[in-house]
Amino acid sequence: MKKFKEYITEGKGISNINKEYTNFFTQYFLQLNYGEFTIEDNDNQDLPLYNCLLKIQKGDTYAKFNPEHSFLVKDNNKYKLYNVTFLIQIDNDSDTYLLKELITHELTHCIEFYNISKWNNENKINNKVVQIYPKHLSIKNAYTNIDVDEKHIFQNFKYLIYLTLDDEYNSRVSQLYQYLKSFNTTNENILSEKLKTSKSYLAYLKIENFNAEYFVDEMINKIGFESTAKITKELNNQLKENNIDKLISYNFINNEIINKKQLIEHYKKWEKMFKFKNKKHLELLYRIIKEVINDNPLKEAYKDF
Repeated sequence: MKKFKEYITEGKGISNINKEYTNFFTQYFLQLNYGEFTIEDNDNQDLPLYNCLLKIQKGDTYAKFNPEHSFLVKDNNKYKLYNVTFLIQIDNDSDTYLLKELITHELTHCIEFYNISKWNNENKINNKVVQIYPKHLSIKNAYTNIDVDEKHIFQNFKYLIYLTLDDEYNSRVSQLYQYLKSFNTTNENILSEKLKTSKSYLAYLKIENFNAEYFVDEMINKIGFESTAKITKELNNQLKENNIDKLISYNFINNEIINKKQLIEHYKKWEKMFKFKNKKHLELLYRIIKEVINDNPLKEAYKDF
């Protein structure tokens, strides 16, 4: 059996199909404003979507790709993806580039879902589809099983895990492309400064600012050592159930935790891993600047002063 790539990348940072679909979806909104739009079929070979539902609503900024009712059909050696839903909410109908950011982010998830589904179907064992999940989907499955109130301090750590998932990193790189395009400039210095105001970069900073020792102290102060150790072990057990402990970079989740020092050391391992991934991500964020410059229609005829 062929080996599945752990991380579905989009090449330089955002694929051409993502750009095309983003513009396609945005045109619906520009012509029809808020509402629900059914895309009967879009027979693009890289991402053939059929009976796709696009909902664009007014409200607090929110976006979600939902494949809950989707299914893949093979027709003449071509895979078609049916019944996916994109839900986008924006509170400012004049902010077209924010809309593009959100669409691009969710399209990245859709492209990944299509690639995974296609791979699963192409690699059947005894004519049965064997579901293969990339590492980041197994991690997501693990931490979502830790049920805590939204105001619980551990929710902050769950959010950090979410931000450091491979697919979220990739989606934020794609999203950044649309954000930087909105400034309509080919000046690399300006784009580098604007990058630092993006949602993608703010997520990077949130991860980069994580301090394991401070986090453990805060947890213990709020819920006590026993509760802190208990919820940590719960997360570790969920990760083990999803076979994440088999990965070398996560083998520390097997370590025993019986005192505060061990608890701090445990979260320092998380911190080290977060920041290692974050460093790579920052390089990709800056790399997207070149793509924005190359794609800007002003490239040949416009100079910044």
